[in-house]
Amino acid sequence: MVAAPAYAWLEGFTNSSDKDIKEDSIYLEHYDRTVTLLWWDDDE
Repeated sequence: MVAAPAYAWLEGFTNSSDKDIKEDSIYLEHYDRTVTLLWWDDDE
């Protein structure tokens, strides 16, 4: 899991936005696909 700037994934956030989202990806070899999960903490 890594923190990524929200504007990297979501519309409506500018490059100067200080909002971060959490990002985690896993490669599923059987399907030859990658699944990426995005979320944010309401506490921040």
